[in-house]
Amino acid sequence: MFAVFRLNAVSPEDEKRWYSQLTDIGLAARRHDPTRPWISCDGDGDLFEAQRAAQDPRGPQPCRWDRRLPTPERPQAPPPVIDSVSYAGGPALKQRLAAWGVARHAPAERFLVLDGGTLPSDAVRRAAEILAQGGTVLILVIEPSLDTARLSSLLPQLVTLTARTATALERGDDAHPWAAPFSLADLYFAEEERDADRCVMRCGLAGPFVTSGRVALTASRTDWSLFNRRAEEEKVGALFCYEHLVKPSGAALVTHAAGHGGTLALCTLDTAVDKPARRAFWRRLFTHMGVRTHADGATGSTRARREHDLLLDGPPAP
Repeated sequence: MFAVFRLNAVSPEDEKRWYSQLTDIGLAARRHDPTRPWISCDGDGDLFEAQRAAQDPRGPQPCRWDRRLPTPERPQAPPPVIDSVSYAGGPALKQRLAAWGVARHAPAERFLVLDGGTLPSDAVRRAAEILAQGGTVLILVIEPSLDTARLSSLLPQLVTLTARTATALERGDDAHPWAAPFSLADLYFAEEERDADRCVMRCGLAGPFVTSGRVALTASRTDWSLFNRRAEEEKVGALFCYEHLVKPSGAALVTHAAGHGGTLALCTLDTAVDKPARRAFWRRLFTHMGVRTHADGATGSTRARREHDLLLDGPPAP
C-alpha cells in the first residue's frame, strides 16, 4: 500500500508525515505486545515497480514481475511396495479405507492400521509384531474427546490432544518422505462446497511424543476459510494478525522410529468427510507411506461388481 504515495504523486512532505504516523502506530503496537516482530516501512519498492509497469499510460510494460516465477517441483515419492494392510477398528474407518482404495488382508505383515477410537484388546501385541518386522503401524484418532490414556500402551511417550482445527495443512518436516511430495495446493481444503466439509482436522497433537518425533504434517498457520470472502482492504491486516496469534499445537501426523526399523505413526486428520479431494489426498498419503492404492476404490479381490446391463451384456447367464 505504500507504493500508493508515489503513484498518486504525494508531495515529499506529506509522504514523510504519513510514514511518521505509520511508524508511530507500529511503535505503539510494539509497546502493547513486545512479542510481535517489528515490520519496517520500506516503501515496497518491488510493488511500486510492478504497479508502475502495469499502469503505464502506453499500456502494460515489461518488468521483472510480469511473469510467473518458477515453482520448484516437489520430490517424487518412491513406488509403493505394500499390496495390503491389516486393520483393527470400527466399521466407519473400514469403509473409508475401501473408498480410498486401500486393500485389507489379515494378517498383513508390513502395515497395520488401528482405529484409535475402537482399539481391540490385542492391539499392543499386533503392533509389536508389525514393528518387530520393520513394518509400519498407523493409529488414526479423529475424536477430540478421546481419552489419550487409552493410547499410552501403544506409544513410547505421552501424548495429548489439542483444540486445534484446520481447513488446510502444511508440511512439518519438509524432508519427511510422507510429506515432502505434497505441494501446498494438495493440502488445501478451505474452499470445499459445504462449510462442514472444509475441516481437515478437528484436533492436534502435543506432548513428549510430538516433541521427540517427526512432524510430517501440521495445521496451516492460516485458516483461509475465514478470509476468502472478505474485502481485500480487510483481509490483509486480519490475515497478518491471525498468522501471529498463539494457537494450540497443530501437529496432525507424527512418526517415531520403533521396533527393528519400524515406524509408529499417530494421525489426527479427519476421516469422516468423503469428498473427491479427500479421497485423492488419502490415496496419495498411503502411496507416500508405501501402500499401493486403487484409484477407483476397488481393493484387490473385493472389487465392486457392476450392475448387469441387459443392453450391453445381453441376457443374464442361467
